[in-house]
Amino acid sequence: AQEAQRRLEMEAQKDYPGPGDPNFPFPMLFPQLGTGDRDNIKAYFKQLRQETTTRLLKVIYNADGTPNKWWFQFSKRKFMNKSM
Repeated sequence: AQEAQRRLEMEAQKDYPGPGDPNFPFPMLFPQLGTGDRDNIKAYFKQLRQETTTRLLKVIYNADGTPNKWWFQFSKRKFMNKSM
């Protein structure tokens, strides 16, 4: 559980492309934004990733740190042709 927490927190801290960046995957969802709005949305997405990480770890690992069998059964299956 500690290793998963460390890896997910590192992933949440990365700087991903946000609205207005050329590599942002959903440019049609956001109109042209000013610099301030763009920075606010990127900060919001970063906070969303961090909060999702915190909540997800509480669900997929038991209180004693062992993997939750119900959630980890899905790790053996492919999703969108990708395996974990």
